[in-house]
Order: sequence, then structure tokens, then C-alpha cells
Amino acid sequence: GRLPRQYLCASAALALLFNFLIGFGIAFTDPLFVSLGTILGVPLNTVVDSLLRGTHFGWLELSGSGTVIVAFFMLVFDPERPPTPPAALSSSQPHLVGVSSTDNNHSNGTKSRPETV
Repeated sequence: GRLPRQYLCASAALALLFNFLIGFGIAFTDPLFVSLGTILGVPLNTVVDSLLRGTHFGWLELSGSGTVIVAFFMLVFDPERPPTPPAALSSSQPHLVGVSSTDNNHSNGTKSRPETV
């Protein structure tokens, strides 16, 4: 048995890209948005299977795919949903580890530099 190396390498590259984009999406958008976006892979795969392989799907598969698509668009176009600021840009202050505002001064009058993350 000879391994189809081109398909394995392409699959590994696409899996790496997928995981990178998941992390990027969670960092700059809402995790709920990203999780629903990944679920959109199911309806997209039904379209690909239908076009490339000629697979015919029943009403149950099509209604499930339609439900996923409707849920995604309800989340995206919800007028009452406040915009989520990117996590990396939401605070201009560095996160201080283990230092409160009262812990900043030593007894001799010098100020300590808090550890930043």
C-alpha cells in the first residue's frame, strides 16, 4: 500500500490553517460566533458532496443544514447584539499581576514597578 502523500500533506496544511484561524477568530471576535462558524462546515460539506460527488440528501439532512445556516445568520444580523471589541485591543492598560493600586508604594517612599503580562 502506497500512501497518497499529496492528499495527506494537503489535509495537514488545511487542518493547520483551520486551527490557526479558530484561534485568530476567538481572539478578535466572539467565541460563540466562531463556534457557529465552524458548525457551518456541515452545510458547506453537503454542498461540496452534492456538486463533486453527486450525492443526494433527504429532507432531514437539508432541514438540519438549513437550521444551522439560519442560526448563524440570526447571530450575525442580530440588531440587539452589542459589538464585541477585540480582546487584544479592549484595554489600553497592561494587565498587572498580583499588584493592587495600594501595593505600589514601599515603606521607604520608593515606587515598585509592577510586573506586566
